[in-house]
Amino acid sequence: MHRHPERSEGSRAVLRAPRAVSYYIYIMSSKSGVLYIGATSDLDRRVFEHKQGLIEGFTKKYRVTRLVYVEQFDRPAEMVARERQLKGWRRSRKLELIHDQNPEMVDYARRTARDPSRQPLRMTEGGGGRRSAAALRVTEMRAG
Repeated sequence: MHRHPERSEGSRAVLRAPRAVSYYIYIMSSKSGVLYIGATSDLDRRVFEHKQGLIEGFTKKYRVTRLVYVEQFDRPAEMVARERQLKGWRRSRKLELIHDQNPEMVDYARRTARDPSRQPLRMTEGGGGRRSAAALRVTEMRAG
């Protein structure tokens, strides 16, 4: 008997939709201007951890808590490639990238330093139409 992984026992055709996952590279900054580039599939959790000082190491030591830049990707390989590319850039080029999207270096997550399950971040396109290259902006989701 031929089995179909998308069908469950005793049912007709039960198709399971793949879970939609987004991947992000982000740049955080301290008040003094120290920059940190990271990558994650859970931006809410990661920003919360940075803001609360829950991550030991560089970001906690230099108080890197301001989310100043984000790019969203559909594939993890794209995210990793872009993270590596940005980490290879000189500071001046990173600042130029940030300023193109966020000229005043506003903390996109300034009001979301709470448990991410209570106040999730949502990515919206700021222009250009390509999520992996578009300037993306973080907005608060409102309940109800």
